[in-house]
Amino acid sequence: MKAIELATMDFVKIDGDEPITRLISLLSRTNKDAAVVVDKSGKYMGITYDYYLHRVNIDTSKAKVKNVVVTAPTLNEHDTLEQIASYFYSSNTRILPIVKREKITGVVELKNFIKNIANDSAFVEKKAIDVATKKVISLDENANIGKALHLMRIKKINYIPVVDTKQKLLGVVSFQSILKNHFMLPEKKFLPKRHSRMQRCAAFTERKSFLELPLKEDMQPAKQVDADTPIKEVIKLLIQEGENCVILTSDGKPEGIITPKDIIREFLLSRTERRNLQITNLPKLDPVDMKVV
Repeated sequence: MKAIELATMDFVKIDGDEPITRLISLLSRTNKDAAVVVDKSGKYMGITYDYYLHRVNIDTSKAKVKNVVVTAPTLNEHDTLEQIASYFYSSNTRILPIVKREKITGVVELKNFIKNIANDSAFVEKKAIDVATKKVISLDENANIGKALHLMRIKKINYIPVVDTKQKLLGVVSFQSILKNHFMLPEKKFLPKRHSRMQRCAAFTERKSFLELPLKEDMQPAKQVDADTPIKEVIKLLIQEGENCVILTSDGKPEGIITPKDIIREFLLSRTERRNLQITNLPKLDPVDMKVV
């Protein structure tokens, strides 16, 4: 399967000179978490993400979209599954644009990609325990959102399981859900410059106060599996609506976490192992063959 066969035209595209408030409004309205950025002529500039808007030190009420553009790999229409997987894994992006003559002809979305590799031979005998990231950072439900954001920043993670006092899984909180609930305001809710300084300060204070809220305010239901769940079933859960992760549990306690990146890593490892096996199993040349060579 080639990139063009996985492409979709259902994506957000925005001019780099548009205000960031316009981008936020588009992402919120379309329920997308990334956008392709182009210049006036439609030439590809890069992509940007919802969570990147919060992680950069920039005034979103004044800056333009081109100020938050991230360089991301581009595909050509004939790139293979292995090439696409390597681009997704190395760039941590959720969309990869297909570019032809400097114009966007479509994008490959991460969820659609892992859906299409679910039946790959790499996963035939694999279980959830084989691909899960084992070191899980969890927080008590009464910890505040500010603490979760701090951990996400320093640990470079996007998901944190939420547990009760007995360490039993209650749900999961993600960077994206926090961002959408507290930062991704519709464009009309951003105060224009004509408002007084006092009004703007009051709005800023209101937005900052959410950091003290308990995690349970933003907690989402967790998709759970046990150690022996086949990877094919894990992928089905990943591409469903809800948080883009699956929690591996044992006796109700989180023991691991699986994200699309874990699936792609396993896919790429299987390809590397297959190539190594093919090289190892090459027949040895006999003296006649060696002489010919």
